[in-house]
Amino acid sequence: MTTQLEIGLDAARRSASRYPRLMDQLAELARELAWKAGLDGCTVSDVRIVANQRGILIPSPAHYLGSLMRRAGLVKTQRSRCSDVATSHGTSHPVWVEPRYREV
Repeated sequence: MTTQLEIGLDAARRSASRYPRLMDQLAELARELAWKAGLDGCTVSDVRIVANQRGILIPSPAHYLGSLMRRAGLVKTQRSRCSDVATSHGTSHPVWVEPRYREV
């Protein structure tokens, strides 16, 4: 039996596979931001904002970004923050950290 979560994760993986170079570039950026943020961590919206500042174009809709942080090797925390990206409409995003900051 396939759960809705499995269906959603599979859809995110398939979407991400359309932009392999972009996803690699964004994963590297996510690792950089997580390293700089330390225990504060970062969100997908942080990555989108910095990518935009650096001139990295992110095609819309950006559903494929759901798999970005795992692809970057980051660990999800129990925390979340509201998005600052206008197209996210203030949605709450999970905070991700480097594995060395994994919450116990």
